[in-house]
Amino acid sequence: MIDKLINFTLTIIKSNVSIVLAFYTCGFLSFIAYYRVLGLPYIAGDLQTYAEMAGKNLLFILQTFIFLATKPSYLISIIQDIRWAGKAVYIWLLVIILLTLIQLVFKLFAQKSIVNMIQQHRITILIQSFFLVIVVVSTFYVETQPLYAKNILQASLSDSANFYEQKQNILRYEKKIKKVYYDKRIKTSKLLNRIKDKSSFILNSNSAKGDFIKNFFFSIPEIYDESGNDEKRLNALMLIILIISVTAIILIINHQNILGKWLIFSFTSAQVILIPFNYGILGTNYQYPVVSLSYMEKNEKAQEIILHKDGVFLLAKSQESLIIYDRVNFFQISYIPQASVVHLEQVFTSSPFSNCSNGEFKPCETYAIKQPLD
Repeated sequence: MIDKLINFTLTIIKSNVSIVLAFYTCGFLSFIAYYRVLGLPYIAGDLQTYAEMAGKNLLFILQTFIFLATKPSYLISIIQDIRWAGKAVYIWLLVIILLTLIQLVFKLFAQKSIVNMIQQHRITILIQSFFLVIVVVSTFYVETQPLYAKNILQASLSDSANFYEQKQNILRYEKKIKKVYYDKRIKTSKLLNRIKDKSSFILNSNSAKGDFIKNFFFSIPEIYDESGNDEKRLNALMLIILIISVTAIILIINHQNILGKWLIFSFTSAQVILIPFNYGILGTNYQYPVVSLSYMEKNEKAQEIILHKDGVFLLAKSQESLIIYDRVNFFQISYIPQASVVHLEQVFTSSPFSNCSNGEFKPCETYAIKQPLD
């Protein structure tokens, strides 16, 4: 049955229509994963966008092999910090070494009858099959770790207290507040206490793992960092590609039994989804236009029109609306109708995970607030 299924799949893949469909599917999955981690529920895409993301995905995979072949020393920097992958990488590496040694011994002493007997023995086959399952499971585990990074532009509860204090520092700096009123201090202290209570609860829950992954790949640096953690994420993606490639080679070498064929089929099928998703999360560029924006908003309670002037990140733009990211104002993602926009001007490009000052936390977009909006 598995042979028929594999042959049927290969027959479909050989057709030109399926190749084009797989190409656009790859781009679509990367597109979905990209906006999923941003915390945006839905962004309309088109075939050109999907093709662009799919092309960049394939190009990055090719660049990984070329880069590691020309600069093998770079592999050391890739594996220097693999805390995000947990212990699964070490388990994967140990089992890969054991499988390689087993195959090497069987090849070197293939002419000896006792070695052939051991190789064909049921226990030996079971041990190899067990190792293959561990290799596939550990590879899946490493691949799925970046998927925990979602809503990266939103502050997690475990970081809310720190982010809130940073935001207060920004407001005091921008408005030159020298005196904080007593009632404001009371409200602030109560809010911080509630946030810290929630933080202690959340750190003891399952979401703490997601917070760790998010903060590892998408953290605001203490000093000015134009890359926005790009190198850290690209190194992680290169490591994932390398692990997938080695696992695929091991599975091809050990595909003699029915379990090996099923593992190859399930592993290959999973990569159709996991590789584009990982590229959408780790391989894409998180640089956005920083814009000076002024727009009108109606205050329902006061029955008046309020003019907002902000320096924000422009995440997406369509004929109907703008999607902005206001990091200074409690990390809000907002949809602004185009009809309410008074003025929109790009000041520069930056990453929401960059800090534009040495010392205290000062987001780059605060510089755009001082730009003339009239």
